[in-house]
Amino acid sequence: SHTNGATTPSTSTILLHTSLLGAPGEGALPMWLDPVMFLQPSFDPERAVVDLRRHVPLAALQTELQTYLAALKAKMVEVINEDYADYVSLSGKLVNVDGSVVRMRKPLTELKEKLGV
Repeated sequence: SHTNGATTPSTSTILLHTSLLGAPGEGALPMWLDPVMFLQPSFDPERAVVDLRRHVPLAALQTELQTYLAALKAKMVEVINEDYADYVSLSGKLVNVDGSVVRMRKPLTELKEKLGV
């Protein structure tokens, strides 16, 4: 991709991005739609539309971009839900830790008094 001297995304960023929905020509993405272009610091939406219209009619471009947006939103919800389950699980564990600390407080206080600390 042409970057006009701007920094290009790292390989790990590109791999993460393509692992979300696949590379161009795989799965939901047509061959002409490379989502890595959206990660370029020099990304210009108007220029991208002009460039892509050379390969596909405007209506098809709109449909593919809407499909891509819907897939990104679905993936975002999936990731949030995964993290939410971890958060809820962690919150439950912290409640149990709090109960353990309360139960241990009395014996530890008694031991501290016996030792004169």
